[in-house]
Amino acid sequence: MAYRFFARILWVVLLTAIGCSATLPVSLEAQLLVAWSFVGALFLVSALKAHRTGRILGISFAAFVTIRYIIWRTTSTLPAPDDLLNFIPGLVLYVAEIFSFMMFLLSIFVISNPLHRKSIPIDDADPDLPSVDVLIPTYDEEPNLLLITLTAAVSLDYPKSRFKVYLLDDGGTRQKCNQADALKADSARRRAEKLKELCRTTGAIYLTRDRNEHAKAGNINASFAKIKGDLVAILDADHVPSSDFLRKTVGFFVKDPGMALVQTPHFFLNPDPVEYNLKTFPRMPSENELFYRNIQPGLDRWNAAFFCGSAALLRRSALDEVGGISGNSITEDCETAMDLHAQGYRSAYLDQPLIAGLQPESFVSFIGQRSRWAQGMIQILLLKNVLWRSGLSLAQRLCYLSNSLYWFFVFIRPIFVLGPLCYLFFGLQIVRTNVPEFFAYILPHIVASVMLPNILNGKVRWPFISELYEYVLSLHLSRAVLSVLINPRAPQFKVTAKGETTTSDRASPLAGPFVWMVLLLTAGMVAAAWRFVALPESREIIGIVAFWNSVSLLLALAGLGAVYEQRQIRKFPRINLQVPAHLKLDGGDFPAQVVNGSANGLNIELPMHARSQMSESMIVTLLAPGEEEGTERQITLRVRRMSVSGGVFSVGCEFNPVSQTEATAAVQLVYGNSRIWAKRWHNRVPAERSIFRSFWFLVGLALGHGVPAAWKMCKSGILRTASQKKTSDTVPAQ
Repeated sequence: MAYRFFARILWVVLLTAIGCSATLPVSLEAQLLVAWSFVGALFLVSALKAHRTGRILGISFAAFVTIRYIIWRTTSTLPAPDDLLNFIPGLVLYVAEIFSFMMFLLSIFVISNPLHRKSIPIDDADPDLPSVDVLIPTYDEEPNLLLITLTAAVSLDYPKSRFKVYLLDDGGTRQKCNQADALKADSARRRAEKLKELCRTTGAIYLTRDRNEHAKAGNINASFAKIKGDLVAILDADHVPSSDFLRKTVGFFVKDPGMALVQTPHFFLNPDPVEYNLKTFPRMPSENELFYRNIQPGLDRWNAAFFCGSAALLRRSALDEVGGISGNSITEDCETAMDLHAQGYRSAYLDQPLIAGLQPESFVSFIGQRSRWAQGMIQILLLKNVLWRSGLSLAQRLCYLSNSLYWFFVFIRPIFVLGPLCYLFFGLQIVRTNVPEFFAYILPHIVASVMLPNILNGKVRWPFISELYEYVLSLHLSRAVLSVLINPRAPQFKVTAKGETTTSDRASPLAGPFVWMVLLLTAGMVAAAWRFVALPESREIIGIVAFWNSVSLLLALAGLGAVYEQRQIRKFPRINLQVPAHLKLDGGDFPAQVVNGSANGLNIELPMHARSQMSESMIVTLLAPGEEEGTERQITLRVRRMSVSGGVFSVGCEFNPVSQTEATAAVQLVYGNSRIWAKRWHNRVPAERSIFRSFWFLVGLALGHGVPAAWKMCKSGILRTASQKKTSDTVPAQ
């Protein structure tokens, strides 16, 4: 309590000091000294980044430098209004900076004091232990993918009489099975029969409805008339739960009658397309790490952690009170959470990975998914009136505002990337400044703006990586966001494809704009060189603008590497298991180590002397430890390959279960142990990187992947065909 009181006093004192001192007029020399003194202080407090005091000091010092910059930028740098040629682009850049400053303040508010919860134990003998309906909505996912999720769901470690698993098939509705297209109707009927058989095999319950109304939200709401559980768990078709998913989450509802939502992280087994194509997985923190490790815990501090569509548990009575899963936007998850918060219910975020899922494999699917998120969050902003929504606290309103406004980066990032071209191509002076002011105001602000996120998020987001992801997304999401601003009710929910494969390296159909951006920024460097030679009196300013353009070019080249799709033939990623076991075959019983596995099979290491008694295609039996101490899982396997490497004999086996019990055991072995997810979740966070190391990392991505991608595209004729791509190859505005 004493520390908490001290921290609050420190906040008040520092914020008051910043507010008073940041507005004081000083000479340019004094500004230079003060700004760099605060930047130096930021370097010193970076050693305390894990401590709350360090976070408070870091935020305060960076805020001081940035506020000084914004005041100077507003009062001294805008072109004259009567000089429209300079004033209009100058004003556009200024508005982009003001918006970024506002998002800086909102994001600091959200993540300043993250809350990290622990699970609450439950008592199986409690007569009031809540009953749970586990819902798995599906639309067009492959039955093989669904089989894994269903098998894991029906095997959850929870009293069997207290939960049921439902497959909600929106691809087998009466509307789908009787559509006018005979081939599509027949395909829907055949898929529905396969899914019914899956449910009979696994013990799940198959549900569908008459019409495909209101997409995923409508599918879930339609099931409410047929289910009666106290709680509702929602899992995407590719989100495989660990066996303790319910055991780790139900306790929050038992303890708190006002708890309506418990969200857990979306833990992904495979890299997103940017990571995969740039080969940064798992060396670099991925895009979602920041959200699930820092932002959601930050939101949770303000009772604003929101539903992410899957890997969550909700109270049924609370859902009934708000009319079920909301459907006014295409991000029904966040919208539902806001409705629950507005009714006074509480939410919790448990930052323990309890499901394993798949990210989109192709860049087209990646952009399609992010387009839906962007459009849906802006729909919530426009249709739900976030700032004035009754029932929400001020903190919750600010949190939801931050969630929605974030997606306007699709307009802001291109402004920053293309800004230097106004001077390099046309000689426009969109910022009225000089070299001394650059070092006194602009450069300290840039350094502080890069350092503070590194202090707050260093392990989960390196400097320049946010800029890379925003650049990669903005070139296509801007059109989708613009369309929803024009017509907020137009977007339609679309399912994200999973389990895609690529048989060869190739440029994404969406690569065209990235090619032209590289060409444009390269031309900017040529223009900079010409100006440097032709205008010796302006070389200092030209050098500064050229450096800005070179950073933009590095982002553009890295982005080009990200959209050059690498060959990807594995549908199900392998998972590191390291489980001791035994392998039985006709010639004996051998100690074994299950090294890794996937939905299809296992990679097993054996003693070298076992090699002589094994052959490809032979049937073997694996005995692996069960969930309970002293128990075993028995799984029948077929040997598909054998190899010796570095003195180690290993065999690749595919699952060949002879019963549903064995099929369940295989899924539990690969996906059922949340400790494996927790270890991988912890190990996935690489070491922090300084600004300088992160910059060189960006240089490496640009030169190591962007330049080769550009060369390959040239050879394959992408430059010639980019402008001729059909509109079906682009992401349509919805």
